[in-house]
Amino acid sequence: MSDVAIISENRKLREENAQLKHDVHQLEVMLRLKHMTQFAPSSERHVATPLFPGAPQTAASAEDQGAKQEIKAHLRRKKKRSPIPTDAIKEVIPHDIPEEERVCPVHGVDLSRGADRKTQRVEWIPAVVKVIEHVSATYCCPICDRTVKIAEPPASPIPGSIATPSLLSQIAASKFADGLPLYRQEKILERAGISLTRTTMATWMGRVATLLTPLCNLFSDLLLQSPVLFVDETHLQVLKVPDKAATSKSYLWVRVGNVDGKKIVLFHFDPTRSSDVPVALLEGYRGFVTTDDYSGYNRIEKMPGIRRVQCWMHVRRYFTKALKALGKHGRGGIADQALLRIRELYAIERECADFDVEARRSHRLEFAKPKLDDLREWLELARGDLPPTSATAKAITHALSIWHYLVIYPEHGHLLMDNGPAENAIRPVAVGRKNFLFCDSVEGAEATATLYSVIETAKAHGFDPFKYLYIVIERLTAARTIEDVEALLPWNIRHLASATQSEPQNTLVS
Repeated sequence: MSDVAIISENRKLREENAQLKHDVHQLEVMLRLKHMTQFAPSSERHVATPLFPGAPQTAASAEDQGAKQEIKAHLRRKKKRSPIPTDAIKEVIPHDIPEEERVCPVHGVDLSRGADRKTQRVEWIPAVVKVIEHVSATYCCPICDRTVKIAEPPASPIPGSIATPSLLSQIAASKFADGLPLYRQEKILERAGISLTRTTMATWMGRVATLLTPLCNLFSDLLLQSPVLFVDETHLQVLKVPDKAATSKSYLWVRVGNVDGKKIVLFHFDPTRSSDVPVALLEGYRGFVTTDDYSGYNRIEKMPGIRRVQCWMHVRRYFTKALKALGKHGRGGIADQALLRIRELYAIERECADFDVEARRSHRLEFAKPKLDDLREWLELARGDLPPTSATAKAITHALSIWHYLVIYPEHGHLLMDNGPAENAIRPVAVGRKNFLFCDSVEGAEATATLYSVIETAKAHGFDPFKYLYIVIERLTAARTIEDVEALLPWNIRHLASATQSEPQNTLVS
């Protein structure tokens, strides 16, 4: 074999060897990510290791690296017990010493009574089944011998059923606030002596959602007045969707807004993840819309009056994934340093969280904007030293590709740095989905969206979901005008807290 052939063969073998090493590295990354997805904590908590002495470092990161600090001796305070609700039912049980024992063992004189010592303990009383029997008086005409008048009982939320506002509220709050599926509630109610099938409860939830629809319509009208909307979507399996397989994914879309302290969380069901959905949901809106980088939101940028902002939480997630893919080899690397710089941006947000809008804007322009400019320059330089297919390079490319959406927030004090409000609103759906797994029909999915909307909006105002639903269901049953419905909005309802019949002493706010 000639020298030229040997050199050519060696070059070919070196290229094949390099490609094999690259393939092995990619497979190791995929295996590591798969292993972490299944077994490792999903937390995005980051402990950074500076790559070089001049790297940015916060006080928190110094503590993470084991920096020593002298701690002065002190007395540790005993942790206080959580307070018992002031409106809880209280039973006082006195304890006394027999009269013949009230003598001082030293001096032999009668003891005088001092201040009582009180010890509180919490008793759990299981749910009590109460049957309310409405007896309607009837009046007959003695001449024509027929019933002329009957006393009308209170209107029922679901005519012809045994359901009361309290029972319906308990079922709805258990499923949509606590993630307890109906088949488990069926067993719980059975232990309490109530025989209710999950089919009956599912039908009831559909009827409750219909009753709550006027409330959600008011939410929808007011939501469009919010200066900022947070939008996100999550999958939901629905078995009986026309022209779709039972195993396919449908979606719950959420919009979160705030109009002068009136927080609104509104869900919408749609069988698809098409860009047509956010376009329809944002029709007529004027303001900022915060989203993730899903391409389905791209069309809203062309809608008049809408300015799109993107989420730093998702940018951080890409670098977290890259760091996990590298394992211990990623410590002190580019992904590690990128996360440290992003954490500094979030630290600035915590500093100005309680500022008014203009003060927050000034604080961001002074402290966050220079760091954002520096971060972009650093990312562009760092990308040149990385293989284009590496997880870290992909994270950098993703951040730089949407950079113009990421740097809008410092200029506007009422914007947030990420899409946290929408992600937090979706979290109960994700928890519930792991328990009840799917909805049977489109109607059931739409009812699910309505119930989540009412419950999450009530929670956003600090309300107990059960108590809020109890009052709303009871009052909507008798509502006749739009004013009756408006009175039941969370920001209008506090004065009704004492109006409940079964819980006159309980406060509505949890």
